[in-house]
Amino acid sequence: MFQNVRYALRQLMRSPGYAVVAVLTLAIGIGANAAIFSLVEAALLRRLPFSEPKHLVAVWERNPRGNARNQVSSVNFTRWQERARSFDSLSAFAAWPATLSGTGDPVRVRTGVVTSRFFDTCREKGITAFNYQGALLLMLFKQPPREDDADNPVRVGFGAPCPADLWEPFEQRFGVRLVDVYGMTEIAIATANSLDERKIGTGGRAAEGYEVRIVDADDRPVAPDTPGEIVVRPTKPDILIQ
Repeated sequence: MFQNVRYALRQLMRSPGYAVVAVLTLAIGIGANAAIFSLVEAALLRRLPFSEPKHLVAVWERNPRGNARNQVSSVNFTRWQERARSFDSLSAFAAWPATLSGTGDPVRVRTGVVTSRFFDTCREKGITAFNYQGALLLMLFKQPPREDDADNPVRVGFGAPCPADLWEPFEQRFGVRLVDVYGMTEIAIATANSLDERKIGTGGRAAEGYEVRIVDADDRPVAPDTPGEIVVRPTKPDILIQ
């Protein structure tokens, strides 16, 4: 066998061009096989991290227009959790694109959240802060209580909106301080609470650079606790997205 290897090496040395083609062919073949095996192993061979994966099902809504996979509202999901008798447990998941920025060029990534393992993932990755929106807090709070709910590294949750009656119970159960804000696509954050100064059930004070008022149909300020329209106006140039 050793003689065969020496003979093959001598032949390759006599034909450098052939040697390069042979090496590249082997490299491409090995790389392609490794990539295909990794894909097949992850998609078909590797077991899902559940005790009985064949019993997993996805539940969707169907709207009157006939859409077979309509997005489930957070209100309906929480009602399913409370009333469902055909499932051991229900978890919600959501995915959306986001832009990851910081050092270097921004990168477009796909993000997601799953309610059942939210704080488990925070423990595994050492996450100390998270953003919330919509009914995420309510869905997390509706998960079955665990003895280690407060044993997590998360210290701050930042987002909107948090119902006033959920704010303190959520903080006490999970050991997290919540900071509610109010914002729009065009202006990012218009008002914000802070860890030092918070008023539960509100979006906090106006952010620097903006005037925030609640007005009636004639653009006149309304009295406290009176419904109206939120108006945000910049007090500095070039800070509002046009």
